[in-house]
This record gives sequence, structure tokens and C-alpha cells, in this order.
Amino acid sequence: MKERYHFLDGLRGGAMLLGLVLHGILSFAGIPFWPAMDVRSEPEVILPIMGWIHGFRMQLFFLVSGFFTAMMWKKRGGTALVKQRLLRIGIPLVAGAVILFPTMMVLGAWGGDVIAERKEMRAAESQAKPKEKKADQNAERKSDQGLQWLVLTGNYTLVKVALNRGGDVNAKDDSGTPLLTLATLADDRAMIDLLLERGADIEGRGADGGTALMSASFWGREQAAQGLLRAGAEVDAKNKKGETAIYLANLDFELVEYLGKTFGVEVTEKNRAARERIVKALEDGGAKGDPWGWYKLLAFVPILHHLWFLHYLLWLLAIFLPIALLARNFKGRLPDFLIGVPGCLVWLIPLTWWFQTLMPGEFGPTTAVGFVPWPPLLGYYAIFFFFGAMCFGRGIWEEKVGRYWPLWFLFSLVLGLWGM
Repeated sequence: MKERYHFLDGLRGGAMLLGLVLHGILSFAGIPFWPAMDVRSEPEVILPIMGWIHGFRMQLFFLVSGFFTAMMWKKRGGTALVKQRLLRIGIPLVAGAVILFPTMMVLGAWGGDVIAERKEMRAAESQAKPKEKKADQNAERKSDQGLQWLVLTGNYTLVKVALNRGGDVNAKDDSGTPLLTLATLADDRAMIDLLLERGADIEGRGADGGTALMSASFWGREQAAQGLLRAGAEVDAKNKKGETAIYLANLDFELVEYLGKTFGVEVTEKNRAARERIVKALEDGGAKGDPWGWYKLLAFVPILHHLWFLHYLLWLLAIFLPIALLARNFKGRLPDFLIGVPGCLVWLIPLTWWFQTLMPGEFGPTTAVGFVPWPPLLGYYAIFFFFGAMCFGRGIWEEKVGRYWPLWFLFSLVLGLWGM
């Protein structure tokens, strides 16, 4: 009778169901992951929940996948394993990508159109109010439609009034975008000069770790980029993904147009030419190009979207097969005490910690949804995948997994909060 690890099926299924929770609460996080954000967002509640789920969900998935991969290889052989993975992973990946990519493009464009319409409605409502009341109200309001909205709409006079009345020149909107970066979206040189004169941090970071110069370079805001460069903006500063202004300015313009529609940012053909001139200005300012920029683009360009993990599973399978053959020929394996707790922690913690330092400034793994795997991310998930593979056939899962789980659960909460 073949042994069936039903509890591992349930564990892996639970990890996938947590994905529904994670993506469902994104609209309440106060950060524009989706085109739609709930007006009653509670980031101080949602972000820790997201971080906790993100800190273990896919790691658990890849660990269990590695266990089942080793089981199938030992029971059925390499040929059967490859056939099964191509049928259950490869074909769904290709079919899903063909359907999902255009669907996400259409939905993103629709969401961008809705955002643009709402902005136009708010601008019309703002213009309809009496000027004397509008000056007083907009200068003192603390919401997105206050000082941030005045900067976006280029209302130079009222921005001065607001700043004179104590407005914070380094304030950020609900998505974590500084006023100076908002001014670059409008390509408003006069507004940028005003904010800088009043003490705006020229290297102020947004939620993604980006600066105003990076924003101007990516969106093709030439006047803004020139003003920031003349004011001494750092040309080689990096965001959380390790991207620089010149890297962002060299990204494919079709990607810029797509993201513009998604987030309601105006992008026209004049911005294409402007980005080319910005690249030249950055080079003149001493910016260094990224020799691996083309690979980063292929690794992160949004093609596979939510199916990225199937792509990485296939890569891990390709790595697993030759390693498994070598291990079988040498007939060696790690001692059991290095696989069980606490022995495994001696090498797993520093190894995962090192790969975590290669992630672009965030808690947990990044997400690379492009054509090719991102090496740090592939290596990170390979740790969990191969640890799961090494656990098969040792009796560890059957005897010890699940024992004392309430204590481990509480311990993970403490470590998760500390890590975030």
C-alpha cells in the first residue's frame, strides 16, 4: 500500500489559500498595489498581517514541493517525474500566461481610466468652489486632496499659502509618495523649485525607495529631471529593487505606457523622446549604466503575473535532476541531526539570511514575474525546496512535523514582528 501524505497536501493547499487572503487585503493596505484602494485603509493593521503571511507562505509551498519532488523521483524515476511536471506545471503555465497577461493588461488599463476619471471629477469639484474658501480649505486640509492635491494640480499660489501656514514640505500621501515626487509627475519645474527652496528633501524616498529623480526619469518628465539635476540630485541613488534613475529611464516605453494606464499617470509620445534626453543628461551628470539592466527587465517585466511560482518550480526541477543523480552515484547524504531541529537551524538560518540580504530592501522574498528567473530569488526558494527534498525518506515528517506547533507558531509571530 502506497503511503499518501494527506497532511502535506492540506498544508500546501493552506499556503495557497492564504494567497487569496494576502491579495484580497492589498486594497486595504494604503499602498497602490491595485488600481483600487479602499478609502478606509488601515495600513497599521494590514501591513503586519501581509508581512507575516509573506514571510512564510511561499517558502512553505516550495518546501513541500521539494518533498514531493524527491518522493516521485525515488518512486517513479526521473523520466516519469519530468513528464508529470510538464503536464501539471508546464502546460498550465503556458496556457495560463496566454490568458492572464492580456487580461491583466485590459484590467490595468480599465483601472487606470477609472483613476483618471476620478481625478478629473475631483479637479472639477475643486474649481467649482469659491476661490476665497478654496484657499483656506485646501491650505489646512491634511488629506490627499489638500497640499498633495495642490502640488499635483500645479496650484503654485495655494501651495505657497499652505506652506506659509505650516504645511509640511516633506509630507507624503497615503501611498508614501513625497510632495517633491508628486511635483515631478506634473513636470512642474516652478513647483519643484518652490519645494526645494522651502526645504524639501531632494533625496526623499517613496514607499518603493525611489527618489523624485527616479520618478522623473521613468515617466519622462524632462523639466523636472533637469531641475532636480541642477539642484544636485544623486544620479546613482538606488530604490529598494536596486534600480537607478538611468536604469528606469532605459526601461521599455511600452512598459511605461502600461503602468501609466494602470496608475492613472499621463504618458504620451513626447515622454518617449524626453526619456532619451534624460538618459543623456544623467550620463553627463556621471550616472553609471547597469550592465545587467536588460536581465533585470526580463526578470521583473510583468508577464507571468500570479503564475510566476510555476515558472520557478520548473527551474528548480531542472536543477534538482542532475543533483539527484550525483547524490545517488555518490550515495551520500547529510546526517539526520543536520536535517532535524535544532541541527538544521545551524546552516539554514545563515543561508536564508544571506539570500534575504540580496532581496531589494523588503521583508521576505521579492516577486519576479518575468521571462527569466531572478538568481537571488531562485537561490532563496532553492533552500526551502531542497531542504524539503532532503527530508523525504528520513521519517522526520511522519514523526515530528506538527509536534509543538502552537509554540512554534507563537515563536514565528515574535520573529516576524522583529524582522518587519
